[in-house]
Amino acid sequence: MHSEPDARRVDQPRPEDRWGAATCYSGSPGVAFVLLVHAEATPYAEWFSSLMRPDIGGSCCGETDQVYADEYWADGDGFVARVGSEKIAVPGKKVIWTRINPTGRGVLFYRHFNSGDYVYCFVPGSGV
Repeated sequence: MHSEPDARRVDQPRPEDRWGAATCYSGSPGVAFVLLVHAEATPYAEWFSSLMRPDIGGSCCGETDQVYADEYWADGDGFVARVGSEKIAVPGKKVIWTRINPTGRGVLFYRHFNSGDYVYCFVPGSGV
């Protein structure tokens, strides 16, 4: 069946509806920032945006802060995740154990600052 090039299925959002906001908390009292995140960039966008930080609550931020770990291993009560050539320490309090991970891969939400890496959340690839 042929459809018009600009035809969209009813369940597909319009491009102007694909942006949303995610509020991220820095961990410092009273410091927060808002990120515009693209709602349909990956098949897991809704799942990414539904994740909540296990230590202080609030969003894990979203896809803009998300990377897949190339590999990860247990380290004390947390993990060490390797992303490219960088090794990132993931404290146990940042690990989400209560959500099934549909990606099948270790998912890390973090930001790199001049003072070091800040981990928001980590979801092991094994799920719950």
